[in-house]
Amino acid sequence: MHSKSILLIFISATLITLNSQAKPQREDRDENRVPPTSDQIIERLDSDGSGSITGDEAKGFIAKYFDRIDANGDGEISEEELLHARENRGQKPKQGREDIKAADTDQNGAISIDEATEAGLKKMVENFDRIDTDGDGQISEKEMRQLRKHMDNRKQDT
Repeated sequence: MHSKSILLIFISATLITLNSQAKPQREDRDENRVPPTSDQIIERLDSDGSGSITGDEAKGFIAKYFDRIDANGDGEISEEELLHARENRGQKPKQGREDIKAADTDQNGAISIDEATEAGLKKMVENFDRIDTDGDGQISEKEMRQLRKHMDNRKQDT
């Protein structure tokens, strides 16, 4: 009986020690937690005070997807680009292709700036001249393939 008491005390002491060393639950995992706003993210990461996030300043998720978020390819992420990335979070590339195909309202196999504007393809409108490499005022399927290839190469470089 004496050995059972000692064993019980030993097990209790071990459990108390283990419990006190257990990793506490994180309070920030609360269901009501609000993610930081774009300006809060920039404020936190923008160490040089430029109002945008450079590749050197980016951390975590933003560093991992820097090239995707940097829509205009200038090497900095603005608050507008962060907002746009949040709006499009979860959008699959295939869905984007379907949106582009639907924008071709005249069914000629190319997208004009007017069609892109009407379809709400902001990135395409903002970068229309860069995407329209032959300068004919239309973005052809060939030019879209070139853009996708360029974007894939940028992703692989990171």
